[in-house]
Amino acid sequence: MNKLKNIFSNWFRVDTRVLAIFRIFLGIICFWDVWRRYHLIDVFYSSSGINLSSGTSFTYVPQYFSLLHSFRSSGVMTIFFIITMIATLSLLIGYRTKLSHFITLVGILSIHNYRIILENGGDMAFNAFLVWSFFLPLGKSLSIDSLKNSLKSNKEKSPDDLNASPPKLSTNYFHLAYFAFLIQLCMIYTFNFINKTGAMWQDGTAVFHMYQLDTFITSFGHWFASIFNPIINYILTNVTLIIESASILLIFFPLFNKWTRGMAFVIFFSFHLMIGISVSIGLFSWTMMTALILLLQGSHIEFLKSLLSRFRQKEYVVFYDRDCGFCHFTSRVLKRLDIFNRFTWADSTYSGKAPEDYQHILENSIIVFDPILNQFWTRHIAFSKIVSSLPFGFLFGWILRIPGFEKIFGWFYDLISQNRSKISLLTGFPACGVPKSSDEGNSLEIHNSMLQRFRVKSLFVVSNLIAGVFLVGIINNSLTANDGIKERFGKKAMGIKAYSHDLSYALKRTILYPRMSQKWNMFSPTVMRTERWVVADVTFTDGTDTTLFVNNNDVYEKFHYSHFDYRDQFWRKFFGRLHKKSNKKYIGEFKRWLKRTTFFPEYRGRRPAEVTLWQISERSPNIGAKKNPKVYKRVLESASNESKNRKRTNSKYPKNVSGKK
Repeated sequence: MNKLKNIFSNWFRVDTRVLAIFRIFLGIICFWDVWRRYHLIDVFYSSSGINLSSGTSFTYVPQYFSLLHSFRSSGVMTIFFIITMIATLSLLIGYRTKLSHFITLVGILSIHNYRIILENGGDMAFNAFLVWSFFLPLGKSLSIDSLKNSLKSNKEKSPDDLNASPPKLSTNYFHLAYFAFLIQLCMIYTFNFINKTGAMWQDGTAVFHMYQLDTFITSFGHWFASIFNPIINYILTNVTLIIESASILLIFFPLFNKWTRGMAFVIFFSFHLMIGISVSIGLFSWTMMTALILLLQGSHIEFLKSLLSRFRQKEYVVFYDRDCGFCHFTSRVLKRLDIFNRFTWADSTYSGKAPEDYQHILENSIIVFDPILNQFWTRHIAFSKIVSSLPFGFLFGWILRIPGFEKIFGWFYDLISQNRSKISLLTGFPACGVPKSSDEGNSLEIHNSMLQRFRVKSLFVVSNLIAGVFLVGIINNSLTANDGIKERFGKKAMGIKAYSHDLSYALKRTILYPRMSQKWNMFSPTVMRTERWVVADVTFTDGTDTTLFVNNNDVYEKFHYSHFDYRDQFWRKFFGRLHKKSNKKYIGEFKRWLKRTTFFPEYRGRRPAEVTLWQISERSPNIGAKKNPKVYKRVLESASNESKNRKRTNSKYPKNVSGKK
């Protein structure tokens, strides 16, 4: 029974150090997601931007969660974005981690769900991973929170205490949300595979067509496409299908799970990295690479530690003034950062090998001593040695030794050293001596500890129940939302709807409210072949004109990735969906916004008098096609004006852009 338990425990057990690494990268992409939208606040989000509201009254609860329905002004929107970015940075460093995660979650869900017209599959994956990870203790290791807890629970009083090995704590954490996170990963890959039912995935040309999308492709992707041949296309297309279909086996195979998870991490990470540098599809690839970190296990972390430990094997004796409360506290913090135990801590009573006259030097400076080379360093240079010996410290330690700046750092160190008694008092530490422990209040601490344990256990049970509801919800939604199931298996899955329509609807609304939609059809059932873009001809009141969103007349003959301006996820999604019947109502508002905005540097202070919108489109060629595909052009009008202008549309053409004014 124990063997069976150990085999399947990896489905629910995650290492808190893995969670910490995930948290750091999650904080980075959360910050980047908000930052990349920041300059678009007055384009798509605030009342100064394009009015993309459907006209629906929000007296009742909106279909998708978003606090931005309550905000309209540019100033309030800006504050909201800034608060969210601050929370993402707090999440990154693990300061008040759960609160920071909550604010980040609310902020990003609000931003994503406020303008559905701009979203892609990456945003929905992002939403899902943010929700699942909220149930996990991301700040339990390698965070400011964990550092504070360690300082509170292990109160070292002397260098001997610092040199003692701390009690080894378990880094394992069990939760249903981790299992759900793995299920979510598998569902993204599996249903993307199931939905790839188009002919180009069967004949091996899908990857070729992906690299023909000029509004998506990057400069690296353009170069990579130039070295393609039919054999490479066929191999890459089929490799994509194979690795997506193998995701469940690699992630959940009960035997040799350490190796299968490691293989999955390397394979899928490489897969998404290649997509991320080849095709601009928002943060999808980077979100998936971040999520893949949770495939790692404790054994992988130990392997990485062994690799890192080889880079810096120097061991030092660090002498400090133990009578200075601030100095002792700093040493306690550095001891926790020294995960490879490179430092031996010492004071003026040290009896081992030491620098000559070190007790006199200690009165004004810390000392870092290399007993093998019989060499020592003081002041900021000593601190530089300490930082350089910490994991990844080599990235920062050299800064303290930059010629010229080195004198400034030396002056700053001396300033702190001379005022360390005052700093100790200001920060709540004793200026001389380390406070003795007190037994007062032990009964109160025991009582609080019992309440704390009860609260933690209660929250654990409740959070598992909530995670279970969400897990059932995403599985049910995935079975009914993906059309490829019927095409591959001949029957449309009903999910819970087959037993209870009301329960199925309630589960659907539960997971769609935070926009955790489970329809995974990235480049499915086929890779899109028709690209659409919008061109704006703007005439100003002074008689001059300019053209927005393209920079070369050749775009009307053949699309090329370098011919498009403002080529990011948001403009591309907006332009690609603007022609749809449900979105044509926004065309008139888009034109009015172009007349009143000051967003574009091309305006140069001029006031627009007239705006004409064009939609240009191109269908990607077949492999081996000798003729360039035709670029189609038509005036983009709102639904009410489209029928009136249908006859005269054919006589209009966009202006030249070679002489932009």
